[in-house]
Formats: sequence, C-alpha cells, structure tokens
Amino acid sequence: MPQDTASSWAATPEGSTTMADDVVATIAGIAAREVPGVFALGGSADRAAAAVRERTPRNRSDLTTGVHATVGETQAVVDVVVVVEYGSDVVDVAAGVRREVAAAVRRMTDLTVTEVNVTVRDLHLPVGGEDPAERIR
Repeated sequence: MPQDTASSWAATPEGSTTMADDVVATIAGIAAREVPGVFALGGSADRAAAAVRERTPRNRSDLTTGVHATVGETQAVVDVVVVVEYGSDVVDVAAGVRREVAAAVRRMTDLTVTEVNVTVRDLHLPVGGEDPAERIR
C-alpha cells in the first residue's frame, strides 16, 4: 500500500499545490490497468486483500493495489506490480505500462516521472481446460 505522504511544489503568491503519493499511485493504477495484456495489478496476496476490502460496505475498489508512488518536489517514481495475460508479449506489456503510467502522471500532475519500475509477478492462465501450449501454436 502506498505511503500517505505528500509533497508541495508550484508555490505561487496565492499558495502552493500539495500532491499525496496516493494520488499519483491512483493515477498510475488506472493507467496501468488500461494497457492491453495486463490482467491485474499486484501479487496474489495484494489481490486477495483488495478483494476483501472491496466487499466491505462503503469501500471502493482499491485502485492502488500493486502500485507504489513516491512524490518529490517536481518528480515522481512509480513501482507497479502486474499480472500479465498468458500469450501476451511480456516485454511489450511492461513497456506499455511504463509508457502509459508516465504519460498519465505527467498529463494530470505536471510531475516529471523519472522512473516507472514494472515487476511482472505472475501470468494469468486461461480458464476452462484450454491448454496454454495449444494457444501459441
């Protein structure tokens, strides 16, 4: 779970903007989920904990599962853990996550994204008796 810290930047005579790490992690989580080939974010324990939280009354889905962001004065670093759909090009999926997360964070916050580190934690295998080996032949 991302830390609940925040950084201020863009100070003007009228005030400053403070961005919490969780805000950047949420932006990154939404962007990463939209990349083709990403089945889920987080490892199995993260996903199980998120499923329990989701069932709790008045609790929305945790969009930061598998995502950690650290926000500095003008920069951000994002770590994303993904589960890739079997048959997808893992390298392309990871590159897509890096690209989309960096673009979304930059567009929505004006922060410079210095790193998007992607960890591929697992592959999602087809359900229902389909042989994964048959799929790639």
